[in-house]
Amino acid sequence: MPTDSLVLAAVGVLLVAVALFVRVRRRADLLANYDKSADPEYAAVHAGNAVAAAGAVLVAYGAADAYWEFPEWTVFVPILAVVALAFLAAARAQGY
Repeated sequence: MPTDSLVLAAVGVLLVAVALFVRVRRRADLLANYDKSADPEYAAVHAGNAVAAAGAVLVAYGAADAYWEFPEWTVFVPILAVVALAFLAAARAQGY
């Protein structure tokens, strides 16, 4: 059974992979809140960056938790960071 830290790191790697796909291929249509009136290249680049940052936060926390074994309540820190970055990605997908 994988540990929680490895699961967080694996989810982070998946987020980074999807974000790079959106950013490199300029696939703004894969973004949930993509507004067709926004420039697709702008939305893909900036929302892809925000999602990649969220994935990097999860990978970093998962690796640090595997090494240092943080208390369980500290998982709220990366969750809050990922939620904030998700709002940023949604705003970027709409062209803001």
